[in-house]
Amino acid sequence: MVVLIEGRKENTSYNTPTKENQPHLANVIGSLDRLWERFKTSHTTMIEIVIKQLKIALNQN
Repeated sequence: MVVLIEGRKENTSYNTPTKENQPHLANVIGSLDRLWERFKTSHTTMIEIVIKQLKIALNQN
C-alpha cells in the first residue's frame, strides 16, 4: 500500500533493474530445475541466518 501525503513526490526515482546494471537478469532459464538451482545458490535459508547470528552473539561475549 502506498500513502501519498501532499500529492506526488517532487523527485521520482525508480530502482528498476536494467540490462546495463544487472546483466545476469537477462539470461533466460529454460527449465524449472535450472531455475531452482539458481535460486538456491543466491538464497540464504533462515537456519543459516540464525546460525550466523548465534556465532556473532557468542563471539561478542
